[in-house]
Amino acid sequence: MHEMGHTLNLRHGGDQYFNCKPNYLSIMSYTLQFKNFDPSRPLGYSSQALANLDETALSEAAGIGAPAGRMTTYGFMNGTMFRVVPSNGPIDWNGVNGSGEVGVMENINFIPVGGCNNNDDTNPLPDGLTLLTGVNDWSRIQLGFLNSQNFNNGGDSVVLPGDEITDAVLSAVAANVDADGDGDGIPNINDNCPATFNPDQADSDGDGFGDVCDCDASISPTSAFFNYSGGDNGTVNVTAPTGCNWTAISNNNDWIQIFNDDSGSGNGTVNYVVRGNSTGVARSGTLTIAGQTFTVVQNRASACTYELSPTVVSFSASGGTGSINVSTVSECAYQASSNQSWLTITAGSPHIGSGVVDYSVAPNPGPKGRAGKITIGNQTFNVKQTFP
Repeated sequence: MHEMGHTLNLRHGGDQYFNCKPNYLSIMSYTLQFKNFDPSRPLGYSSQALANLDETALSEAAGIGAPAGRMTTYGFMNGTMFRVVPSNGPIDWNGVNGSGEVGVMENINFIPVGGCNNNDDTNPLPDGLTLLTGVNDWSRIQLGFLNSQNFNNGGDSVVLPGDEITDAVLSAVAANVDADGDGDGIPNINDNCPATFNPDQADSDGDGFGDVCDCDASISPTSAFFNYSGGDNGTVNVTAPTGCNWTAISNNNDWIQIFNDDSGSGNGTVNYVVRGNSTGVARSGTLTIAGQTFTVVQNRASACTYELSPTVVSFSASGGTGSINVSTVSECAYQASSNQSWLTITAGSPHIGSGVVDYSVAPNPGPKGRAGKITIGNQTFNVKQTFP
């Protein structure tokens, strides 16, 4: 995939020859080509242009400003040391005095053990301190590769500065199993939480991810319905293991806005606001919270009508499942709600336009029959259940 990237017009630094750029999260960089530095890295090209890094004036508090869940590798002390660290926090670029300095001068892409030897550009002189650009590979990829500068009848039309990695360098990288990004004494290649200190490597569910970083997060509820006027009291609860970091973002920030706690660790709450809908049609938007999708459906201002089929149904004491067909115009939305805990909506709500609402009826323990209803818009669906 790395070599294919060259054919598609990508260099070791995307748009630059400079290799091992901490702000370039792409398989084109040697530090992400091999698993020894970051075994959890996705095998892919960069999809986001991170901020440029000026090696003559680095900000440690700013780091590289990448999304949570990724790692980055950087060198310091003139290439004699390197670290693998989370990409979404402060970075101690020079390895001293913590991570709060500004104006730091450091050759952070000089990582000899990774094959990055400070001589990547088009002249034989050491690269020294340079400007490392952030690059979105997908904006640079040239699918018509016959015209790529790096393709010519199956061979490079331009010899890339800084020889492509050799067997000797590859062996050195493969032998470098002591990269330990979290300092817990476990090499990244073997660490089940390479970004979180966990020397005990505890993994209670046996899924290959350590307990302290096993972010099997969930959210509740997973959707919400608002009328046209919106509301400022939206709440989503996040359930996550202790030490599991998460973020919350709005994918429709023009009308769904998070107003506090857009990140957290472990259990938490996300609050959001839904603005009024003046468009004349129902609309749907989402939040991404702890990697999960939360859906918001908002109705239009003008009145809507709904028809249900069927409108009444009976179940035996053993219970069961069923569906309700809902008919309305495409500009209208609805939500289904039950008035009984034993009568549960399982799918199809909230929804825009005509659709189907699924529900389940729990077994009736008796001693008598019971009745419940599901309300959809201004219509009612009635459920009756016999006793044992």
